[in-house]
Amino acid sequence: MSGSEGHGSLADQIFSWSMEDVLNPDFFRDKVERIPMTFDTVKNYLSSFTYPLLEELREEMSSNLQTLSRAPFVKIEDLECRDHAGHEYFMVVEQDSVYKPCKGDILILSKSRPIDGYIPKTDRDSYCLLEVVKVVMDEVQNLDLEPQCSIVRASEDIEASIDSTNCKGTKGLFVVCVLTTITYSRIWNALNFKLAQSRNIGLIHKVLDVDPEDDMGSVSFASKPDVAGIQNIDIGLSISKLSLNESQTNAILSCLPSNECRIDHPSISLIWGPPGTGKTKTISGLVWLLDQLRCRTLICTTTNNAVTQVASRFLKLLKESSGTRSCRFGDVVLFGNEKRLKFGDDLRDMFLKYRADRLKGCFGLQTGWKDCLRSLLNFFERAAFLYKNYLDEKKIEDEKAKNLNDIKDSKGDRRITNAENPPSKSEVTFLSFVRQKFASLLKKSGECFNTLCVHMPAAALSNFCCKHIKDLLRSLKCFNTFLSKKDAGNNLEKVFGSSLSFSQNNNLFGSNTNTFIMLLKMKRHCCDEIKLLERSLHLPSLSGKLSIMDFCLETANVVFCTASTSAKMHKLDLKKPFKIVIIDEAAQIKECESLVPMQISSISHVVLVGDECQLPALVKSKVAENAMFGRSLFERLSKLGFKKHLLNVQYRMHPSISLFPLEKFYNSKVINGPNVIKEDYTRRFLHGEMFGSYSFINIVDGTESSDSLSHSKKNNIEVVVILQILRNLRTATMKSKNRISVGVICPYSAQVASVEDKVRKMLPLSSNVSVKVSTVDGFQGSEEDVIILSTVRSNADGSIGFVSNPNRTNVALTRARYCLWILGNEPTLSSSRSIWANIVQDAKVRRCVFNAIEDERIAKAIDRACCSQSDTDSLNFNRLNISESPKKGKHMISNSTHCGNASKYSEASKGKMPLSRHKNIYHNFMTHPSTVPTDYGARRWNSKKREGRRAYKEPVHNRSAKAIYQPKIHLATEECKDDIMRIHSSRIKLIEYKEPIQRSTKAICEPTDQEFGDDLTKIDTEEPKTIKYKESIERSTEALQIYQPTNKESEDDIVKIGNEELKMMLNESNDADRNPVVSKISQLLTFFQEQISRKV
Repeated sequence: MSGSEGHGSLADQIFSWSMEDVLNPDFFRDKVERIPMTFDTVKNYLSSFTYPLLEELREEMSSNLQTLSRAPFVKIEDLECRDHAGHEYFMVVEQDSVYKPCKGDILILSKSRPIDGYIPKTDRDSYCLLEVVKVVMDEVQNLDLEPQCSIVRASEDIEASIDSTNCKGTKGLFVVCVLTTITYSRIWNALNFKLAQSRNIGLIHKVLDVDPEDDMGSVSFASKPDVAGIQNIDIGLSISKLSLNESQTNAILSCLPSNECRIDHPSISLIWGPPGTGKTKTISGLVWLLDQLRCRTLICTTTNNAVTQVASRFLKLLKESSGTRSCRFGDVVLFGNEKRLKFGDDLRDMFLKYRADRLKGCFGLQTGWKDCLRSLLNFFERAAFLYKNYLDEKKIEDEKAKNLNDIKDSKGDRRITNAENPPSKSEVTFLSFVRQKFASLLKKSGECFNTLCVHMPAAALSNFCCKHIKDLLRSLKCFNTFLSKKDAGNNLEKVFGSSLSFSQNNNLFGSNTNTFIMLLKMKRHCCDEIKLLERSLHLPSLSGKLSIMDFCLETANVVFCTASTSAKMHKLDLKKPFKIVIIDEAAQIKECESLVPMQISSISHVVLVGDECQLPALVKSKVAENAMFGRSLFERLSKLGFKKHLLNVQYRMHPSISLFPLEKFYNSKVINGPNVIKEDYTRRFLHGEMFGSYSFINIVDGTESSDSLSHSKKNNIEVVVILQILRNLRTATMKSKNRISVGVICPYSAQVASVEDKVRKMLPLSSNVSVKVSTVDGFQGSEEDVIILSTVRSNADGSIGFVSNPNRTNVALTRARYCLWILGNEPTLSSSRSIWANIVQDAKVRRCVFNAIEDERIAKAIDRACCSQSDTDSLNFNRLNISESPKKGKHMISNSTHCGNASKYSEASKGKMPLSRHKNIYHNFMTHPSTVPTDYGARRWNSKKREGRRAYKEPVHNRSAKAIYQPKIHLATEECKDDIMRIHSSRIKLIEYKEPIQRSTKAICEPTDQEFGDDLTKIDTEEPKTIKYKESIERSTEALQIYQPTNKESEDDIVKIGNEELKMMLNESNDADRNPVVSKISQLLTFFQEQISRKV
């Protein structure tokens, strides 16, 4: 394939690849070229995206193949050939399966369900792909197919491998979804040069070679005098009533079309909307004004979330402009994937599928609007005849029932017959019949015509007809009111049998007339309204949900959808051409994807609204990313110097939050709005300076780890801190009764999953704290009262991966309204040589850096988390230094954390320290004696050396082992197995070392927090909450030492060593200050003494 030649279908391209091709990262490397900034022809422009698109698709498919065991799958119930030559089949799958094949899905045919670690064989015979061409809908009546039937096309003839004659009997087969190509296919078609020539390419010519000097809108867009003239037209609210600032107003005015607007003068406008500057408000105001001008507008975004946000804001304006009048939604359509859009009840009336469901009944033969008018007129003119027919039918039914009773009676079954067929009640009167019949007609007609008024577009149902519909419904209700009166039965037969005519000058609702006269008048009035509607209503004859959906799209004045979904508009016969397409989040959409809506017939103007300083389009392939496949049209035009209308006032963030991003990313061109600089915009949700409007919370205890499946990063200590902050907020809101929204932003999906799981269990639905947890991508366009930003990364070399991306950082920093609390490892981020080094330095200058353990509850939460990590992973041997001891068989483990901030340990310098923190501090002092406080026993460091102690080697990883203080670990050989098992029975936890340690298989580890039991709980609750230590306790906080006995060392030696070490540690503590740890040492000492006695 060269350029666009031989473009073909995208599925054909996929079918032509072998599995080796898909898994080969270099398959397209030589064919993918960097996408240039300018282009000379339309053909070259379109072809420049072709191979990067294929490479991106290949990369996604390759990734999915390598994790196929987690891919959605379904069992095939039946597979029947539809077209041998085209390899097409009818496929029926299980009814109750979670996964339902969708159009555009690429499936792998498998003889077994995928299991963990499953990857299909690479030989060609086992690699059969299926493309879902169509999912048969219920309304397709000309095919005798089951509801879960799909039409699929295979990459090869699969009949021979299953059955030599047909494909029936395939119930043992499965299909596994490896790719969804619907978006790729729409972009692929937009890049087809031959297809593009039959579409609208006026805007494509405009973007090929941009001249910065070209105003690109001097002819096609309204100037201020034009808008002044527009405002004189009665369009409801004027632009001055939209409460816009100057920059927002200028942006809207530049986009309003003038009378000279023509397709042969295409134009482009860019609106630059930094965070919090009212981008959505500006777009909704522009759309509302275009709707008032009856200018057909298409609004596209790259995400479903952005679609619903803009649609919600526009709906609010629409309702406000309607005032007390009922709001018509027929001219506004929202369409797309219902599950992904996730809209509420407020947008339901705008949603295309919901509208089609409602309108379907209005066009039915037995339920439609024509039947309603016919039934009403027939009732008013022939009520007496209808009553007579009712009586005749009732009489026939009674006779049938009597004959049935007689037959049963002849068989001796009278008792049962009398029970099943009780005697009929008295005959229904004419009044009861009329009331029941009319109530049914009134309900049916009301539902039908109200639905038409709400959901039919103005092009099909004029305001004149809507007015007459509402007049008829009012008249029908009035008639029902008089029909409900007590004296309505008097001469009722004459009401429906009379042909009286009344002068138009009669007072229809005169108070001096009785019920009989009013019923006559209202009957006549209703009949006139019905006949008027029969003459004036000219609605299309629609049948079926699909035809109604197409009709709504063809006639709507405003359409909301994603850029990819707008491809549906290419297939429609538009009754009135679209003039303008507005692309929101334009900096986050690939340029080739923006071509899908720009090629819609007759569109001559495009408005790009975005911010290239925020998230770009997501590209999975490094090859495609390096080729600039993720670059947006907005970004390319900006770099070419094209004029942008900047929205320069932000209304979201507290000034302390906005200070850094506005200066760093926007060169201080954006200012704070009047609302955020007011004193009442400062909110204090928790006590303490740490929880002000902006803070960086330093967490040195955290250690990053990787998820075993996705290899995504997580940091369990940061999760603990997040949960504790949420607990504190919940407690605070319970007292204040205030509701707050909290967003937890994590750059890695593994961290998101970990936080989400625990938050779901911790916070009840009735809590005043609503929490949203997501990645940075998930928060694009969102805002919350409080944002907790977890940076996750914690390592010695300052490696922070894609966290360093400035665009992602900008999004993460600009989501909060009142408070932004950043959690991170200050040394890691400071040494990252990225934007985060600047963030940390800025926070230091502003005195906004705090240590997490300064908050008492957070410190305890961290302690508990460290205590609970009692398995080998918690020891993290990769981060320990092991040095040889002079004594044979003896090894030393040192903790190698170095913290230059001695103020962190101010409590330690006073001889006070929370229980589980003194070990880490002491290890720090042992490794770096220069950091030992002078009043913490530094002078004793050199004077009280013990046998076996020696200088430590230079730290390798500069990280802590993160474990509560434990007595020396004594390794034992198999010959001590019995004693070790006895120790185990005494609740001393045993762990097994991994192979790299090359030590004995068993070791005694410290009791966990559960094993301390009530002691730890008591420590957490008693006052004071710190424990005093004498300098002599220093020996009990020594570095971990591993004693490994040789074959010559006896079991008795092991016990004696343990006894002596424990006795020394116990003696160094004061009797008055004994604590739970010392108590536990006493228990161990007693145990070892018993062992010695037993040996003796």
